[in-house]
Amino acid sequence: MAQADIVRSQASLELARLGYNPDFELGVGFTPGSGMEAKMNFSAMAGVSLPLWAAQKQANQVTEAQKNLEAARSRLEARRRELDTQINTLTNQIERMESQLRLLDEGMIPQARTSLKANLAAYQTGRGDYLMMLDSFMALYDYRMQAAMLLSEHEKMVGMLEAQLGQSLKGA
Repeated sequence: MAQADIVRSQASLELARLGYNPDFELGVGFTPGSGMEAKMNFSAMAGVSLPLWAAQKQANQVTEAQKNLEAARSRLEARRRELDTQINTLTNQIERMESQLRLLDEGMIPQARTSLKANLAAYQTGRGDYLMMLDSFMALYDYRMQAAMLLSEHEKMVGMLEAQLGQSLKGA
């Protein structure tokens, strides 16, 4: 849309600059006669309109068109900066989530799984109590839930980034 504003403003500027040129008019007319002695009449017309006061009127139009063009360019640049900021923010959030997912997948979940195995073995042999085993199970469950929620948020952010970029990141 901002790009279309620039094209429209450039066309408007060119049109305003054409106001400095004289206008030429040409015309041809034909009038059929009526009655018994029908005579056909032809007429021709030529005219030139010179922009004698162009210095003021056309200069104002050109100045206005130039300002509109600059405003359209500024809007386009502001939109580009806004998109760059959104893309950078989404990229940072995605990287942070990927780091958190790695921490959960490579550290917290394996550690909680090992703890659960140890507490389950202790409980089965009578050396550990039920609450310790249950606590280990709940910790593992919580870490898995966090990972699933993070993965869901991660995929939403990737989708938003793909929408901003206008292309899929699957092949990247």
